[in-house]
Amino acid sequence: MRWHRLTRRQVLLILLAGAGLLLLWRAAPGRPIEAQVVDAQTGQPVAGAAVVGAWTKKEGWIVGVPVGGFLGVRETETDAQGRFTLRRPWALWMEEDSVTVYKYGYLAWNSAFLLPTLKRRNPPGVPPRVELDRFPAGLSHKKHLDSIDIVRFSDLYSRTSAPRFEAALRTERELP
Repeated sequence: MRWHRLTRRQVLLILLAGAGLLLLWRAAPGRPIEAQVVDAQTGQPVAGAAVVGAWTKKEGWIVGVPVGGFLGVRETETDAQGRFTLRRPWALWMEEDSVTVYKYGYLAWNSAFLLPTLKRRNPPGVPPRVELDRFPAGLSHKKHLDSIDIVRFSDLYSRTSAPRFEAALRTERELP
């Protein structure tokens, strides 16, 4: 039996094809983010909550906030059972995501930070069941809104990129 010897050109083509397949695999979107949003006190589904996801390529940190390139934003809303699905964008080397859930009358929830303190969530991520706490008496609406803007990377994209989320915030933004 004769073994076929590969030429340098054939080896190079095989390596390039493998590298191309690796890049395509890496660029494919990950599994969608799926969860149910419930009232933390009652366990009842929270319908109509605004959900926004922002994705970045982390290059460092400044004051506990990731700094890097912006990759995309997606938004959705919870259904009558409080469930949502959020598709991740196509991107190479996506390293950081920030998913924020908001419904007026509740304290916003974020996948990476506790609000409004901005302490890192440990572990970060979106669990299958997201519990929203009622908005606490005495908390400043301005502080709440400022913390939401920070954790959802809102300075990296136009407010028109997430119109449903912005519309949900409008009632609280108009409070004195």
